[in-house]
Amino acid sequence: QNVMFTLLLGLLMGLCFRRISSLPWKLLCIIPFALAADFLKADYGAYGILVIALFLLSQSTAHPRLAECLGLLLLSLYNYDIQISVFGLYLPFQLFAILAMIPIALYSGKKTTASPFVKWFFYLFYPLHLVVLLLVQAFISSIC
Repeated sequence: QNVMFTLLLGLLMGLCFRRISSLPWKLLCIIPFALAADFLKADYGAYGILVIALFLLSQSTAHPRLAECLGLLLLSLYNYDIQISVFGLYLPFQLFAILAMIPIALYSGKKTTASPFVKWFFYLFYPLHLVVLLLVQAFISSIC
């Protein structure tokens, strides 16, 4: 299945969060959505739901970006089953998700009219970064 199922479950969880004011109940609300993601074999499974919950819950903290970085670090340790070897050191693959926090932290929250270059950069970034990751994987596999 594709990531849209994970995002749909995350949206439904977010709608539940809006109806619940108590943090313990919000935390309990995560469980059925995480289980559903694993049961439905949605992309990223429970990990994807936990990341969405992390971003939703961190918005009410004093330092949301710091909470998100720390949460992603902890979640990458949870998802330790997929590892990548970097110069002989085995790291959880999802640890690199922390790099996504750079553009997230730089985002002001306001829609802007970007130049055509910036617009096309963001259109092409996702597929191109996948190609780069594939090349890095091939390079690392060839030297290890």
